[in-house]
Amino acid sequence: LEIEGCRVTTDTTGEQDRDLLDLWRANRLHIESSLAHIDSLALSHSYISIGTNADNDEMPLIAIESPYTMYADVSPLTGEVQSALRLWDFDRNDVARRMTLYTPDETLWILVNGGNWQVELHDVHDTGYVPIVPLVNRARLRDRMGKPEFIDIMGLTDAACRSLTNLQGAQELMATPQRYILGASEDMFQDANGNPI
Repeated sequence: LEIEGCRVTTDTTGEQDRDLLDLWRANRLHIESSLAHIDSLALSHSYISIGTNADNDEMPLIAIESPYTMYADVSPLTGEVQSALRLWDFDRNDVARRMTLYTPDETLWILVNGGNWQVELHDVHDTGYVPIVPLVNRARLRDRMGKPEFIDIMGLTDAACRSLTNLQGAQELMATPQRYILGASEDMFQDANGNPI
C-alpha cells in the first residue's frame, strides 16, 4: 500500500491538503508508512506515535512503531488506547535501557539504570487521549489487535518445518555406519598368511 497524498474533503482552497502533505513528508511517512502496513499484514498490527517536536511547535513528530518494541493497552469496552509503552535503546543482551510511557495527559521518557527508573523527559500534553494509534489488520470484536494475513497457513508451515527438521535428524543418523563389531581385534580380519580378508 503506497499512500501518494492527503485530502481534506471540506478544504476548497487546497491549503489544508498541502499542510497535511508537508506534515506527511516532514515525518518521512512517504517512506515509513509502507513499513507500518507490512508489519500490520505480517504481525497483525503496528503503531503510529504522535509527539511534541522540540524543534518546531507547528510540526508534530509522527513515527511508525513496531509491535516488537511497543505495547498498547486497548480498552475492550471502548477500543481506545488507555496507555502505551515503547522500549528502545537495547543493550547487547537485548534488554531495553530506555522506555517511553504514553498516558492520556503526558508522555514520560524513562532511563532504566540498574533496576532503577529515572524520568529523563516529561511532556505534559493534556490532550485527554494517548497519542498512539494502532494500525490493525483484520481486527474483530473479540480480538482488537487483529490477525496476521498468513494465520491460515501457519499450522501447515510449522508442520513442514517440523518434517524438515526430522528429515535432517534422520539424515545425520543414517550417515553413520549401520553395522559394527564391538571387542574385535585386527587379526580377526586376516587370513592365515596375515592378508586382509
